[in-house]
Amino acid sequence: MNKDSEWEIGASPTAAKKFKILLVDDSPFVRAQVRDVVITQQATVLEAEDGIQALEVVEKHPDINLILCDINMPKMDGLAFLKVLSQRSTPEKPRIPVIMLTTENMLDKVVQGKKLGAVAWVIKPMSAPDILRLIDKFKPA
Repeated sequence: MNKDSEWEIGASPTAAKKFKILLVDDSPFVRAQVRDVVITQQATVLEAEDGIQALEVVEKHPDINLILCDINMPKMDGLAFLKVLSQRSTPEKPRIPVIMLTTENMLDKVVQGKKLGAVAWVIKPMSAPDILRLIDKFKPA
């Protein structure tokens, strides 16, 4: 997927301005599953296949409210993405909350993710209610 073909899905322009989510996963199937859950929240959904593409999307859309990210991806994995994202945050541009959606359940990966700024860790396959509960915590008022 190139940066010109990123998805932007949302119910309305008003809702889209209030809540924007980036899905980062190399699996089109997983992205479609999560997207189907997330769009029920009246959010704009952006997608990326790997960490490099996700960084490009973040630069293009600085108003992203939440990122849902896999760990194991080609080019740049989720932990490397988290590291770069944290290095780019400043007091004027605070870090975007990142929820890791992954098959990784090794404690060292979880600890590393937390140190790099992940706000939650969800093991795939994830349930729609679990995703919605997490997303609800990060919705703007």
